[in-house]
Amino acid sequence: MSNLDELVDTIFQNFDEDKNGTLEAHEAKKFFEQLFSEAGESISEDNHSKIYASVDTNGDDRLSKDELRDILKAALEC
Repeated sequence: MSNLDELVDTIFQNFDEDKNGTLEAHEAKKFFEQLFSEAGESISEDNHSKIYASVDTNGDDRLSKDELRDILKAALEC
């Protein structure tokens, strides 16, 4: 298991409140809020919606581990 896979698993352990294997919008919002807060930033509702929509690549209104892994991988490669 890669470090990125471990990170995604940890994120899901902490934020997938109903343990259904996906992050719904309210769960993802908590993750993004914490992520931005730790970077000394805040995230508006509009920006959250835009980020969520761009990460939810299959449009099912849930973030899968694969979708989150892909966006984190892309961010780390920048």
